[in-house]
Amino acid sequence: MSFSRKGAVLVASAAVGAIVLSACAGNTASSQKKSNQLIYGADQFPANWQPDISAGNATSTANGIVRVLPSAFYTNPKFKYVPDSELLSETPKVTSTNPFTVQYKINPKAVWSDGKPINADDFVFNWKANNPDDTTYGGSGSKLGANACQTLLANYNLIKSVTGSDGGKTVTTVYNTPFPDYQSLFSTLLPAHLFMKSSPADTCKAFNTGWPATKPLPISGGPWMISAVDKTNQTFTLTPNDKYWGTKPKLSKLIYKTVGTDSTSLAQDMQNNETQMIYPQPQLDLVSLLKKVPNVTTTTSLGLSFEHIDFNVENPYLKDKAVRQAIALSIDRKALAARTVGQFDNRVGVLNNRIFVNNQPGYQDNAPAQYNSPNVAKAKQMLEAAGYKYQGSTLTKNGKAVSLTMGTTTNNALRKDTEVYVQSQLKNIGINLQPKQVDADTFFGDYKTQGATAAGDWDLSLFAWVATPALSQNKSIYACAPKNDRAQEQQNYTLGCDPAVDKLMNKAVVSTDPSQATALWNQVDKLLWGDMFTLPLYQKPTLIAFSNNYSGIADNASSQGPLWNSETWSVK
Repeated sequence: MSFSRKGAVLVASAAVGAIVLSACAGNTASSQKKSNQLIYGADQFPANWQPDISAGNATSTANGIVRVLPSAFYTNPKFKYVPDSELLSETPKVTSTNPFTVQYKINPKAVWSDGKPINADDFVFNWKANNPDDTTYGGSGSKLGANACQTLLANYNLIKSVTGSDGGKTVTTVYNTPFPDYQSLFSTLLPAHLFMKSSPADTCKAFNTGWPATKPLPISGGPWMISAVDKTNQTFTLTPNDKYWGTKPKLSKLIYKTVGTDSTSLAQDMQNNETQMIYPQPQLDLVSLLKKVPNVTTTTSLGLSFEHIDFNVENPYLKDKAVRQAIALSIDRKALAARTVGQFDNRVGVLNNRIFVNNQPGYQDNAPAQYNSPNVAKAKQMLEAAGYKYQGSTLTKNGKAVSLTMGTTTNNALRKDTEVYVQSQLKNIGINLQPKQVDADTFFGDYKTQGATAAGDWDLSLFAWVATPALSQNKSIYACAPKNDRAQEQQNYTLGCDPAVDKLMNKAVVSTDPSQATALWNQVDKLLWGDMFTLPLYQKPTLIAFSNNYSGIADNASSQGPLWNSETWSVK
């Protein structure tokens, strides 16, 4: 998940006055340089360190553990998968196409921070625990029922076997079917020896509980360790992992400090050197303020995430495709993008694809021509053809006025502004929309596990997907959920279902021909335009600001987050 925000445009004099550098700030800078540490200002504090469960499936967790839990591959700033050359002694390779087989060679020196070797046992556990078809631990295939390992991950069920050799340092994965996106698996590996208990039920209990972020993460397989947590003050501290065999961090400490979302405060913290790097959701006033701060580099980039509206198809009105399409037809997406993120990055335009973002290879405009501009008259015609009637300017069904709710996260001015704008657009077709904001933990926590009706009973919802280069990961967003088993709906929060989409996605996931896979995924998107379970809005920019007293910091606008290369950062 991702977040986006935009604050009101500030009066210039107030903005300048709010971030005047004080004398003590200079002393702070000097002290900071001597201490060889960096304070990263974040907008949210993690709820859990375990990334494979709902509680840990958030950007705050991903950003914190990206160089703590090891991954076979990571995404570089060019949106390409790159193997971790310190975890692995060789680039993983496909050793057979029939059956599809991938082999990993783990660095003989690779160990967990408690001294236990990182080996095939960890790969086996991560496969089984994240495999919904596994009969021991995973999902619906397990005999444990509701007590099974409740993972959010997809595609591990495509693997037939995972075996170790060479003392556990060679891992061979054999697939039931070709899977060209194998680089997306075995990411943020969990240590098997900490999760494996005396019974499968106890193992899954540990897996589902994870590591609540009230305490330090007890293990590391990367250059950093989470060594201290101050939940009261919303901070945690990363320090070098003494057992790490590869390149050690150049900083002695990296402090993750939750600083919120207020633009003036964020800019003032950077001005006063209370934080040395921030990676907030961009907004017009914040970008303007940061560019006035001396000795700070501020840039925006276009990444793999996109803002969208979800429709809850269990709503009595929204289960009607004509209503969803009419709503989409009434919203001026071009004007919405221009009045929000377009104010600080004029590269942003309307997104007409759910699978590919605008600057990604494979992107094509799949939107039917009718969605290129709003058409209120046609939207009304569609609604009346579907049995709705107008009483004056109010849309009704069976004599009852049509009213809907729209949910998003609190402390997010950009999304609040979007809700107000959509509210005005829906008023044009006679629908009363009631915006609602809840805290992110509630919004995403309940929403992810129980569908659109859980976290606040909203009908439309506004948030962003943070994508990866692995197109196969889109499957869990749009695949039909098994009947009466919401735990298996993965990330399909709309609860929409189109068997034709499932059929195409199943072909796309296993296609080893990149051009064929791209074509299949674009066919999926064309069908989804007809279904209108979700409405894409725009590709989201990322914003990074950092002190020029540091070197090595660079944006990676993929899902890797701002700390993706933090072990290379240093004080100049």
